[in-house]
Amino acid sequence: MQVTPSCDAEAITSLIKQHVSSAKLSTQNVEDLTFTLPFLNMDAFPALFSDLEGHVGRDIVSYGVSITTLDDVFLKLEGEAEIEKGDYGVFAQEQNEEEDHFSSEPEDSILLMSDSGTPTISGLALWRQQVLAVARIRYLKLIHDIKGFRSILLLLVLFILPLVTTIILVDSMHSTNTWELTPQLYFRRPGDRAHRYYSNLLLVNTTGLPIENLVHGITAQDIAVDVLDGPYDENTTAYNGAIEITRGNNTDYGYKIIGNPRAHNILPVLVNIISNSFMRVYNSKERIRVWNDPIVTVSTCLSVPGLLLYHVMRL
Repeated sequence: MQVTPSCDAEAITSLIKQHVSSAKLSTQNVEDLTFTLPFLNMDAFPALFSDLEGHVGRDIVSYGVSITTLDDVFLKLEGEAEIEKGDYGVFAQEQNEEEDHFSSEPEDSILLMSDSGTPTISGLALWRQQVLAVARIRYLKLIHDIKGFRSILLLLVLFILPLVTTIILVDSMHSTNTWELTPQLYFRRPGDRAHRYYSNLLLVNTTGLPIENLVHGITAQDIAVDVLDGPYDENTTAYNGAIEITRGNNTDYGYKIIGNPRAHNILPVLVNIISNSFMRVYNSKERIRVWNDPIVTVSTCLSVPGLLLYHVMRL
């Protein structure tokens, strides 16, 4: 407060302590008196202001209340360095706050009084201001934590995105250029009509012995079969593929596969037909499948050597 030269500082101090017993005189000079009043005694402020109002014009020129708010904390969280101060004739109180996450220099936010000494904010209004201030700082801390979480999430995405992109590209290339090679791509089923792009499978028996087991194993794969006894005629072009059965010096059988040059990828299909026919003969319900391209698993794609191996195999 600003006082006259004839003001009795002890009398003013006694008057203030009548309402706020824990008040302390922090600064005293010829024209100014500064008191520290705790917030716990805010209920006594209205009565104190009323008594001080009676001394305005005599011992007291003007008075006001200066409170240290949380604005400095807000601006620290928002990245600002300073808080502007008001240009009014009131007095400031300094308060240092040290917290775990930051430290800030005390700055004063001023609650103004009118020239007549009537306070503009008091009582419940001050409490409401403090509640709103605490709510605001909680909100700003939450926003600050969310920004940190977003930064961590962004770094995680930047590390994972190339890996996911590589897997998707390899899988798309593999699914686009790879298909299963089945006998139905080249040979007719039993009972199908003749077709220019499909033919029966020719079995050339040069052993002179019956081969019913082999024929049964092939027809069980839903393939129409033509059996020819005797040597294979190399000028035969009516079939997409043929299997020649031979016999050695012992009881073992040999198999020779012959593919039509117009039927691409026919040779692995013929080998697959022979393999599956043996599985049928031995009453196995499983079957062997074949594709036109190497199968690349996800674990192979995860390594750079695996990707290089995949492209070399494609060449």
